[in-house]
Amino acid sequence: MGLARRLQARGFRVEFWGEPGSRNLVRTQRFEHYELQEAWYCHERLLPPGWPSLLARPAAAAAMLRSLRSRKRGTAAALTRFEQSLDRQLARSCPVLVILDSMLAAYLPLLHKRRVNCVLLQDKPLPLPDPLVPPPTSSLVPSNTWWGRADVRLRWGCEHVGALRRAIGSGLLGMLGAYTSEQLLKHIRSNAAHECSVMRPYRRVSYDLHYEGAQEWVLGTPEDDFRRLAPLPAHIRYIGPCVDLERIQARSTAVNAAETERMIYVSMGTTVPRWNSDLPLLRRIIEAFGGVRGVRLAIASGNARARAALRNDFPNVHISAYLPQLSMLERADLAITHAGANAFRECIATGTAMLAFPREFDQPGNAARVMYLGLGLRGSRRFDCPQSIREKGMRVLQDTRYTERARELKATVERLEPLLLESALRAVVRV
Repeated sequence: MGLARRLQARGFRVEFWGEPGSRNLVRTQRFEHYELQEAWYCHERLLPPGWPSLLARPAAAAAMLRSLRSRKRGTAAALTRFEQSLDRQLARSCPVLVILDSMLAAYLPLLHKRRVNCVLLQDKPLPLPDPLVPPPTSSLVPSNTWWGRADVRLRWGCEHVGALRRAIGSGLLGMLGAYTSEQLLKHIRSNAAHECSVMRPYRRVSYDLHYEGAQEWVLGTPEDDFRRLAPLPAHIRYIGPCVDLERIQARSTAVNAAETERMIYVSMGTTVPRWNSDLPLLRRIIEAFGGVRGVRLAIASGNARARAALRNDFPNVHISAYLPQLSMLERADLAITHAGANAFRECIATGTAMLAFPREFDQPGNAARVMYLGLGLRGSRRFDCPQSIREKGMRVLQDTRYTERARELKATVERLEPLLLESALRAVVRV
């Protein structure tokens, strides 16, 4: 949304194309939305969390396998419907540029086949190997020493072993006749013209898909990432974090701190494997800061069920299912977060120090960047108790260097973002 508003300010007309489920969100933000039929993601949770337990329940395992087999049989027809829907939108709008969400990167060959100018949008840390940059899935804070570089190589080696393990699992599912996202890629390449079918897809990390040489925009700046030794390839460009500071937020009960209080905002995001995944950590955070004088704690639990399950016996603690995040970050002295990509960028955009408790995917890498950039501290979901959480939180609140560094980075990013976006546009669009 933030990128869309910046493009509008430069004179472009912007439309969102996607699944029906995103229509209300897009239109709430006053953008046009058009439906693309059967737009399947190139990375999905096809197996439920804890799927090995299904082996003890043959009936449930058989039902899941039947569902994936049925989906595999329908892949070709679904792809045909997608192409027809895509052709209608291209004929109607004649776009000068298509920006592909990273979850829809699989469809890039079909756009190239139609001679459409397009870029892939990377909304997470750039997973491009470098002697000083570990995978985004790693919690390593790199150092420019012989041991630090060796550790980075080791982390990438572990990532490649994990990729091999996932490829074997995907192959076994395919042998059983089940759908996998790799089969979607195979169908797309076979439907593309010959010159597009030679475009080689690859995954740098499990949740990520790329094509060799494809134009790519990264939401961020070099200043809010690890320092790289090797220069970026010409087809990869940072465009700034593009946080949507003008977004329309739902109304919520105001959470205000007195002049003598420090505000702590807590949010673990809404995209979790299970609705209750964060409850143990949230309970420890409540115990850590509940009743602490001079501190006001505002928690966005992420959903109504989690809100109902959290007990609050402290007058300085406010718990809601949802809170307007940007407004809360602007008031907060500290954000306790899962270190998701959006939360990381929004804390930088508001100059808010962080205490990160990463969970999965790119979150460990974002938490490592919090430490590397001096924006706060990180904790452990497994080992941190209420006392250690309180000690880390109070350390960030009391040491002004974290907030000062966050505000300095905010000013730097605000200065660089217009220049980066303008340069990226010049490289891909003739205005």
